[in-house]
Formats: sequence, C-alpha cells, structure tokens
Amino acid sequence: MNLLGLFLIFAVYLVSGFPALAPYRDAGEFAVDGFSLGVAHPPGYPFYVLWSRIIGMIIPWGNYVWRLNIGSMLVAVCSLFFLYGIIRRLSGKDSSLAEARWGYPVVFLLAFSYLFWCLAMVNEPYILNIFFVLAVIYFALGNEREQLLSFFVFGLGLTNRLDMVLVFPLLFLNRYWRDIRWSRSGLFFLILGLSLYLYLPLRARTGPWFNWNNPVSIERLLATITRRSYGRSLDLIAAGYRPGGNFWPGIVFYLRQIFSATGYLGIIPLAIGLLDLVGNRRKVFFALSLSFLLTGPVFIYLANMPPNPHSLKILQDSFLLPNVFLFVFLGVGLLRLSQNYRFFTVGLLIFLSGINFYTGIKANFQRFNFSTFDYVKNIFHSCPRQAVLVQKKDVQLFSTWWFQVIQKNRPDIVSVAQGLSGSLWYQPMLKQRFPDIFLQRLTDPEAIENFIRSNSHRPVSFAVDTELELPRSDNFQWAGLLYRPIKEEFLFEEFYFWRNNFSDFFSQNLFTDYGRAFHNRGSQRLSRKEYGPAQTDFLLAYYFDNTLAVALSFRAYCYLAKNDLISAEKAYQQCIRSYLRVIQLAQNYKAFPDVINSFRKDLAAAFSNLGVVQERLGKLTEARKTYQDGLNIFPTAQLYFNLAVLYWKENDFLRVEENLRQALAIDPDYPQARFYYQLIRQKLRKE
Repeated sequence: MNLLGLFLIFAVYLVSGFPALAPYRDAGEFAVDGFSLGVAHPPGYPFYVLWSRIIGMIIPWGNYVWRLNIGSMLVAVCSLFFLYGIIRRLSGKDSSLAEARWGYPVVFLLAFSYLFWCLAMVNEPYILNIFFVLAVIYFALGNEREQLLSFFVFGLGLTNRLDMVLVFPLLFLNRYWRDIRWSRSGLFFLILGLSLYLYLPLRARTGPWFNWNNPVSIERLLATITRRSYGRSLDLIAAGYRPGGNFWPGIVFYLRQIFSATGYLGIIPLAIGLLDLVGNRRKVFFALSLSFLLTGPVFIYLANMPPNPHSLKILQDSFLLPNVFLFVFLGVGLLRLSQNYRFFTVGLLIFLSGINFYTGIKANFQRFNFSTFDYVKNIFHSCPRQAVLVQKKDVQLFSTWWFQVIQKNRPDIVSVAQGLSGSLWYQPMLKQRFPDIFLQRLTDPEAIENFIRSNSHRPVSFAVDTELELPRSDNFQWAGLLYRPIKEEFLFEEFYFWRNNFSDFFSQNLFTDYGRAFHNRGSQRLSRKEYGPAQTDFLLAYYFDNTLAVALSFRAYCYLAKNDLISAEKAYQQCIRSYLRVIQLAQNYKAFPDVINSFRKDLAAAFSNLGVVQERLGKLTEARKTYQDGLNIFPTAQLYFNLAVLYWKENDFLRVEENLRQALAIDPDYPQARFYYQLIRQKLRKE
C-alpha cells in the first residue's frame, strides 16, 4: 500500500489523540504494568506488558503514556497494511495492480470508522489484537512458510488477548491440517508463541509493583490465564441476568454500529463480497464467516451485557474484532463492484469515506482531553499528607496509580483498591510497600470503622467513587472529592475541575464524580442550615450529573426550609421531571427491579413534598392530584397520610379513615397514622 496514505492516517491519529493518559477502562493499569514490568489482571497480558515497556523505551520524546498512545497508532497503521494485503490476495492472482488499488478506500473506511479510530489512540490491547488477527489471515493466505508463521502469530496473539481463541477457524485456511508432519510443525510454532506466558511466573517471583494473583505456582498461573481468579464474563453485572437475556438488545446495538462503521451504504459491497467468496473462495468464506459468528453474535450472547451506557461501552470495544471480517468482505465486494460499475463505486466510496471521517473526527478528537490529569490533580489536592486513599472504579483508581508510579507524584499516599482489599494476594503485596498498613475487606460499615481505627496513624480518606456506607463522625467531612479527616480548612473552589467537557463515556464518568462531590458538600451545608450555599452546590451537582435527581430534591427542600413556597413548588416539579426521566432510562437499560423501585420511592417522596407545598399555598385540588400521582408511582405510608390530612381539612372523614388504614397497612408502626386512625374511628362511631 502507498506509504503516503498510511502516513496520512497516522498524522490524523497523532493530531486527534490523547495528550496523556486516556480516560479508558484499564489504560492506567496497563501503563503502570508496562512501566514497572508488572503482572496485569487476568489473563496477565504478557505480550502487551512487554510491548508497552519496549515502546516506552524506544520512542524518545513525550510523556510515557503518550508514547504508548503513539505505539497504538503505529500498530493500527500496520494493521491496515495487513488488511490491504489480504484484499490483494483475495482479489486473485490475475488481478492487476490497478484493480488491487481499490483496496485503498477500504483501508481508509476502517481507519476512520469510529471504533477503530477510538481504540487506535489508547494504550489498551484491543488494537494489537486486530493486528494479530489480520496478520494470521494474511499469512494463512500466503506460501508454506507464511502459513507456518500464522501458527506462531496466533499463539503470540493469545498472549495479548484471550478472545483471539475465537478466531481459531482462520488456522484451517492453511495446508497443515492435511499433512501430519506439517501439523506437528504448526503445533510447535503455536506453543512457541504461547510460551510468552512464562513471563508471568518468572516476573511474579521478583515482586513487581503490581502482581495480580501472584501466579508463581502452576495452579495460580492456570487460574490467571483462564481468568478463574477474575471472572469469565465481561462485567460482573451480567451475572444478574438469565443467560441470553440481553442477546437481542446487544445484537441491535451491534447492527447499528455496523451500519455506522460501513457508512450505511457499505452494506451493499459487503453483501457482494460475501457472495463472491461463496462462489470463488468457499474455504476462505467459511473460515472468515465462522470467525465472525464466534466473535460477533456468539460473543454477544455469552457476554449478556444489559443495554446501559456502561455495559454497552464495555461490549462495544469487543465489536472491533468481528468488524475486521466484515471489512474484508467489504473490500472484496468493492473490487468486484468496480469491475462493472466503476463510476458508481467511486461515488459510493467518496460518500462512505466522507461519512466515516465526519462521524469519526467528531467523536474522536481528544487532543485537549486532560480529564484524567485534572481528576487526579484534584484528588491529590484534596488528600492529606501520608494518607490512606481508598478508591473503587477502574479509571479513577488506575489514573491515581499512573500519577504515583510513572509521574512520581505523591508517593506518600497509600492507594487502596476497594475491590481488591479482601484478596489474599493483594494484602501482602500492599504491605510489602507499606508495612504499617492494616488491610481487610472493605464492604460493611463495621469493617470500615475497624479499618479507620487500625490505621489511626494515617489519615484514612475515601474517594467519592467508593459508594460505601461511610461512618458519620464529627471528625470527618467531605472535602473536594474525598471524605476525609478534618485537619484544616479546605476551600473547594480553589482548584480547577475541568478544561473541556468531553462526551465520551469514561470522561463523563469522571465528571459525575464532581457532581457527587458537590452533592455531598451541599448535604453538609444543608445539615448546618446554610441553605443558600447548599442550593448552589446541589445545582452544580446536577450540572455535572443530570441523572442526580436527588440533588434537585434537596435543592427544593432548601426553598421549603426558607419558606419560599413558590420557588419550592417549581423546584419540586423540576425534580419530579428529572426522576421520571431517570426511571425511564433505568427501564430502557434493563436495570434490576430493586434499583428502579428505589428511584420510584424517591420520586414518591418528591410528590409528597410537592403536595405539602401546594397545600401550604392553598392549592388543595392540585395537592390532591399530586398525592394521587405519587401513589400511582409508588404507594408510601407518607403519601396516604398526607392525603388523609387533606381530606380531613375537607371534612371527608370516610376517605380520611380509608387513607389512614392504607398508610398503616404499609407501615404499621407509623405513630401519627396510628394516633389519627384511632381518633377518626372514634369520631365515626359517635356519628
């Protein structure tokens, strides 16, 4: 392929790429593992860890993570070179170079499709996985030596990402399955590639900075490689759904992504390419099609991810693998289409390329995305000296590691991963670096209090992403992004929060932490009856996280506490609209019933408070309707009691009795309802 075209693609990636650590799943952990030659989470990713180390050393300029991002871009360009070579080989031995050049546009289509472009800019193993898959196809279509090499590349690819195993049908493209002597040679080279997994026990014995599961024994090594010590699903949330329960939403999501990646009209040449391979290269067709089915529909069924933004983002990253096979079909189809409809094909390619580049650059221009840098700076700004810092979520936690290990910033902080705190391999690993630390599983309030007490020689701080039930104490308060001991006055406004608001999922996930931080500070101010400042905090909380309807509820309560009833009514109405939207989103995302019911219960409380405000404004008819609307959403004892009080004012005592009886049926220990129920019963008996 023309090197100028590949250089152009690389230049676009370079200009649009992340300036430092991308806010992306495990990017921070992989950066630290590469820098310190650690043992990554299962299956260990030995090839990617070693590759990261080498790339970080040979690229002489820029910060370490930016070098890794550059490495991903270079691998992406090399992958495109293999794609072009595959299309040339599939076009037939009699194809002229001019005809083969129709493979160029397919390369550009894939290069500037949203998902390929996105993953080409982050230091994750996804793009290397595509490189290995395309290399296996390319070599399997070549001569005998190249076919033998395909086995080695396949084995090596399995040490980068294990889902490479799903493309095993590609190995049937070569001759070695028909010749036992060559089959043994292929098996030898396959094992040779897999031997890189020996890095894990060898490196684990030296005690690296991060040593997941400490795979020094055969049992631990197998547990790591097979992910038995980690979980075999993409995300733990999938375990809460019946097998295949989320298959069709996942398929629909994938089909939408395919239409977008191929520029919508690209489905036409894709279908032509499929038919051409069925007629002329049936063996290739079956190998590629079976690989597509395994990495696409079968993988989606097994992943079983619910259709919420977090799960779909995790699932979407895996779509790049089946997409590769579709782009091979697309390339073959364009070659055949160009033979008879040259001008139509040219117009189609211009349209498809324009669509892909427009949508790609719009979503993937991340040159000024400093989300992780700003987030960690703000965390460290909030964190006391010599603190124990507890965090939970991947991006937040791994970004902290990046700053500490690679940037050499705040080494005094003991970073504790909440999710790993109970792991038998994690506890000695952390104590090796910090012998004075006491560590236990951090789940319930009793364990947390014991953890704080046992580490009293250090200020224990909890990040906002932990979502733990933290102990209430006069010695702790929310300061910035942390719940930490009170030692000095802290002004939240003194540090910056963001430079630009990026729409990608993981950047938004960081911004929601700021929303919860404002909400927590607002709650503290509300408890001190500082209503004005608290209202500002709650409004800012909703700005950063527009699903945080509870912030609007607290803001409305501030108006009610100040007896500003008109403003309180408007604020509660806004809160109710927000809750209704959140509940609809939760239903669309197939959230668990208890999650949806918790939102409905909070919404019912908002209806109850709005009704009280309307009563105090003398709007009794509106208040009655508000209470009824709340009961239709989620019946609560408070709503029935408020409705009973309203009917009492109207002397409708039969309805008073009925609503008080309903309130007691929900909460038999409701003292006010019990008192007035006895009172109304006596009154009705006298009448």
